[in-house]
Amino acid sequence: MSYFKIIPGIDPDRIEVECGRNGHLTLIRTDMGMVIDVYANGNDDGVVATMSVWDEDMNNDRDFTDDLSEEEQPDCCKPPTQEEINEFKRYWGQTHKEICNALGYNPRTSDDLLMEDYFWIEDDLSWYPKISSIYTDKDQIIADYLRANR
Repeated sequence: MSYFKIIPGIDPDRIEVECGRNGHLTLIRTDMGMVIDVYANGNDDGVVATMSVWDEDMNNDRDFTDDLSEEEQPDCCKPPTQEEINEFKRYWGQTHKEICNALGYNPRTSDDLLMEDYFWIEDDLSWYPKISSIYTDKDQIIADYLRANR
C-alpha cells in the first residue's frame, strides 16, 4: 500500500491526499497558484500548516502582471520612461571625484571599492548606487534597468 493516496472528489480544483494514518493534505488550485493545507489525524484544531505556492514563483518566465494591459500595470512594474531615467540620473549620479570625496577614497585606487556598491555609466561619467535603503521601488527598477543596459 502506498503511503500517499489520492481521495477522489468532485471539484477539479481541489485534491485531497491521505498521508498514511498520520494526516492528510488538501491542494487547492486558485487563479494565482496553489494553497496547500496540512491536517493531522486526530487534531481537532483543524489545519496544522498551510502554504501558498504562486504561479509567478513557479514559473519565473511569467509574471502575473503579464495579463494586465499597459494602463493596468502597477507603476512599479511599468518600464521607466526617459524622463524618469533622466531624473534618476540627475538625483543619484555622482562623478568619480564627488563620490571619492564623499567616501574618503583615493580617486586613483578606488574603482574596485566603488564597484562593490555602485555601477559606472561611461556615457554619463557617473557612479550610481546599485541599491539604496532610500530608493523607491521605481528607483530600484531604474537602477536595475540602467545596470543591465549600460
